[in-house]
Amino acid sequence: MLLGGQSADGDFDVKIDCTGFKREPASFLTTGCLSSSLKDAQLRVNKHLQVTDQSGGTLSHIFSIGDVALTPADEEKSIVPIYQMTGVLAHNLAVLAGNDPNKALKEIPEVFHRVYLINFGQNGAGLMIWNDLVVEFTGRVPVVRSVMNVASFKKRIETMNMGALRGKRLAKWGLSIQQKGMNALFWFGNRDIFRNRSFHISRAKQAVERRKEKH
Repeated sequence: MLLGGQSADGDFDVKIDCTGFKREPASFLTTGCLSSSLKDAQLRVNKHLQVTDQSGGTLSHIFSIGDVALTPADEEKSIVPIYQMTGVLAHNLAVLAGNDPNKALKEIPEVFHRVYLINFGQNGAGLMIWNDLVVEFTGRVPVVRSVMNVASFKKRIETMNMGALRGKRLAKWGLSIQQKGMNALFWFGNRDIFRNRSFHISRAKQAVERRKEKH
């Protein structure tokens, strides 16, 4: 995606590459100033999401997020970590754009919450997984099926996001409520008082450590 400029050959104010981390990197990454930041087709970034090179130097004005970004957390690539990063990215861009020395850059979490919604067919059966907490929705009870339906829930999220992008007020309101709910879940999941609970962030840390041991 190119923003600004007059033609495909001209200069642009913003260039957004959406190739994904499993694809071969675009030519401007392999031959340009970002080539030293590549590792296995991903861009190294620091805890502020700023691109870094092999020696650890920071390109403070260039940020990367999503599949193409290799963060210090080396998180699983899914929508939930990206959601947790967007606030950090927006804040840091605003800080750099405002040139306010009194405002510090935010950092991404050391470990991200692991949240999954897995659908098993059309009757609402599925799993909701939050770190080590697993909730099963069987879809066998009609009343429960209409309230807690994994497929419908995922569809509602998609509809709200697309509606918000189109500027629909109701969708924006619903998306805001959903985001506040997610933030509340993560707040509870980060509290030490719940350390022994299966949804606590410490369970996600254990999963990361097991994954590192396998590799």
